[in-house]
Amino acid sequence: MRHADIGSDHSRLVAKVTLKLRKAKTGDIKNQRYDVVKLKDPKVKEEFRLTLRNRFTILDDEAALTIEGFNRVMKETGGEVLCLRKS
Repeated sequence: MRHADIGSDHSRLVAKVTLKLRKAKTGDIKNQRYDVVKLKDPKVKEEFRLTLRNRFTILDDEAALTIEGFNRVMKETGGEVLCLRKS
C-alpha cells in the first residue's frame, strides 16, 4: 500500500495468511486393550477377582472413591493379571 502516511520510506503490506494446523502427536498409547479372553479360564478369573477385591478394599479406607481412582485400579489390575492383547 503506497502513499500511507507512516513517516517512513517503507511501504505497508497487506496479506492473507492461511494455515493448516494438525493435532500434535503425543506418543501416548491410544487404547490399551487387555486380553479378556483369559477370563474364560477359571483360575485367571478367580485371580483377577481376588486382586480387584483387594485393591478396592484398600480404596475403601479412603473417604470417597472417585472415578479416577476406579479407573486407575481397573487399569492396574488388568495390566497385572490379564496383560495387553497383541494386535
